[in-house]
Amino acid sequence: MTRPASHRPGRWTPPGAGGVAVVSLGDEAEARNSLARLGVERMPARGDLGLVRLRDGDEDLDEALLVNAPDGHVELHLHGSPPLVARLQDLLGVNASATPITAHADRAAALVAGAPSELGARVLLDQAQGAFDRALNEGLDAADLTERGRAARFLLERTRVVIAGPVNAGKSTLFNALVGAERATVSSEEGTTRDAVRADGRLGPWPVEWVDTAGERDLSQDVPGDVHNTRVERAGQELGRALAAEARLVLWLEPEGHGAATRAPDDVSHLVRLVSRASDPARPGHLAALEDPSGARARVADAFAQHFRLDPQEAWLAGRAVPFDRTSRAAVGGVPGAADRDDPGAADRDD
Repeated sequence: MTRPASHRPGRWTPPGAGGVAVVSLGDEAEARNSLARLGVERMPARGDLGLVRLRDGDEDLDEALLVNAPDGHVELHLHGSPPLVARLQDLLGVNASATPITAHADRAAALVAGAPSELGARVLLDQAQGAFDRALNEGLDAADLTERGRAARFLLERTRVVIAGPVNAGKSTLFNALVGAERATVSSEEGTTRDAVRADGRLGPWPVEWVDTAGERDLSQDVPGDVHNTRVERAGQELGRALAAEARLVLWLEPEGHGAATRAPDDVSHLVRLVSRASDPARPGHLAALEDPSGARARVADAFAQHFRLDPQEAWLAGRAVPFDRTSRAAVGGVPGAADRDDPGAADRDD
């Protein structure tokens, strides 16, 4: 557990039943005074720990782990029975100055099971153990917390990424490489993909919904004898454009040497251009998903992280306070809407 800078006495674990409850006793001087009320006369050496019996007069209450941290902060690790913990807090005299654990911790605990990523679950577990509530109590920098909340959304919510571009740009090949399975039909025939193909996956630590869309080409006129297929393909293109407009990120693929017939839209800010079927996939912005699928995944992961200003090494740090839903982001009191600025649909969606 990461300790706050101030070692105020109080319970550090969420309220309610649990296997263990952690109660801070403050510094050594405060802890000695509190522990004397429970019959504990010896304190472990600095940086050490030991088992102690906690008593109220002649009544044996609990056996606990007494921790004297290297920085002089003292903790009791108790059995987590709520009546027992409440009585011990009262006897220790730490209730009045306890660090408050609010409904934020309860909400985080309720969200853990539905987290779409392992690191997202770890973020929520930290907040369920009171990390966010302690940050509010300590008055941490609002701008820093706001940025943490913005970045954490990519662990806590699945990001929709649409793959778009002209026909035969290698979109389905890249989609299959990113998903790790043959989910989309790959063919050199134009117009093979006529509907959106979706699959959940992961890009580094971030959970993603991948969407492969119909390739763009000129369908301004129905092809004689093939009117039905042309209209189906046109409907697929319209669906792809609608999905791209609503996505958080569009990967626009243009094959190397592609002419000017079909270009990326200029009015989509959440679009990253990549050169596909590249003869030299080591060049910036180039990839070859068929010949080098792992390299293509790495290229897309880099583009994703750069576009959203994310650092995979900073995605989760143990015990760090993070706003994790709309209510906790609002509680920070930072710049309104800052945590949602990278999500085109955030204003209309509840957490």
